[in-house]
Amino acid sequence: MSRFGGTLVVLAAAATLSGGCAESVRPLFVADVTLRPDSAFLRPDEEAVIEAVPRDNRGDALLDRTPFVRWIAEGEAVSVSDTLGAQTTVRGLDVGSGAVRAEIGRGVATTRVFVVPEGDLLLSIQPSPIVLSRGEGLDLTAWVVDSQGAPVSLVGHRVSWSFDQDDVALLSAGQSLTARLFGRASGTGRLTLVVSDRSLVETVTVR
Repeated sequence: MSRFGGTLVVLAAAATLSGGCAESVRPLFVADVTLRPDSAFLRPDEEAVIEAVPRDNRGDALLDRTPFVRWIAEGEAVSVSDTLGAQTTVRGLDVGSGAVRAEIGRGVATTRVFVVPEGDLLLSIQPSPIVLSRGEGLDLTAWVVDSQGAPVSLVGHRVSWSFDQDDVALLSAGQSLTARLFGRASGTGRLTLVVSDRSLVETVTVR
């Protein structure tokens, strides 16, 4: 009887031990990789550092795998200084857009890189002020010029619009310098235009 009891105790201990080991064993493969930053704006010949963090299928960081991250530059606008390791330095070559891709195991991630012309960008939206009535549509046009007032080519620039009050007006816009608002209810909201690393906020009034 005591021998049988001892067997039970041994089996229980073995089961507990194997269960504990199963929980403590970490997955051995990389399921994902995250990049910091996930986008960058550079001038020609300007550089930025991109870091990679490999992760397992639970989202936990696998920092011991960072030496094996492979870096690839995509497009003719950018280049990378290092093709293997925890980080790389991306360099802007020509005005345009490109990307830096990181690969390790099953993980693949991309940082978009926009190489923009030298000099400041000045933004404006027409018409100004932005006023419309309920049930009315209004076409908007953005103007982008340099510090001398000369129009700037949008090659290599990312353009986006946003409006923070959908109950006041609906915004229809893409990645271009034109947008359209449709007035829904009386009120005001904030319209934001982003071109590369510059932004402009205007007040929209619906009567």
